[in-house]
Amino acid sequence: MIRPLSLVLGILLAAPSYANVSEFLERQTEDFLKQELGPDRLEVKVRPLDARLQLDECQQAWDFSMKAQSRGSAMVVARCGSRQVHMSATYDRMVDVVVANTPLARGEIIKASDIALIEVSETRLRGNLFFDTQDLVGLAAKRAIRTDQVITDRMVEQPTLVERGDTVKLIAGQTGLEISVLGEALRDGVRGEQVNVKNLSSGRTVRGRVIGPGLVSLQ
Repeated sequence: MIRPLSLVLGILLAAPSYANVSEFLERQTEDFLKQELGPDRLEVKVRPLDARLQLDECQQAWDFSMKAQSRGSAMVVARCGSRQVHMSATYDRMVDVVVANTPLARGEIIKASDIALIEVSETRLRGNLFFDTQDLVGLAAKRAIRTDQVITDRMVEQPTLVERGDTVKLIAGQTGLEISVLGEALRDGVRGEQVNVKNLSSGRTVRGRVIGPGLVSLQ
């Protein structure tokens, strides 16, 4: 039986094409990942499905979930009824990290003018980094750091504020009622560290906490 031309055209127009379903799933996968990972400065690339895969439109709503995720890549499962489609994608995010503005020598105390924030790809980053310049101000470089080098926690340390043999000020009491005497540091110390100090007046050895360059609190 020969069907009317209008009916044939209607069937062809109503039948979903592979490209439409595939493109729909790709867009939805991208939107899903941006929602899961946060859209801020995130770039997602969804791998196109194999054209040989037979896909028809589904009468139910598609549901998306994360099946696997590693650094810079993800596998998303799209479900509609009993149908499952695995969507593979890569992603990258631009983040601000702290770098050196100028060469820093070993032992140099870092100032605000020595560092800056730059935008880099998250997939290129390794180690524990700094995302706020204030977190680095006052720390010391453990080794030489090049200009524009991303700074990690292994490159910096608390500076030595008291060195063995230094004459330091011992502070006791509360603010407004402080009493201070001079002492001799018996070991090196960084901020917050406990050190032994010889009281130069009494000759006794006391223990205090380093609170600044040449300053030890006995509280």
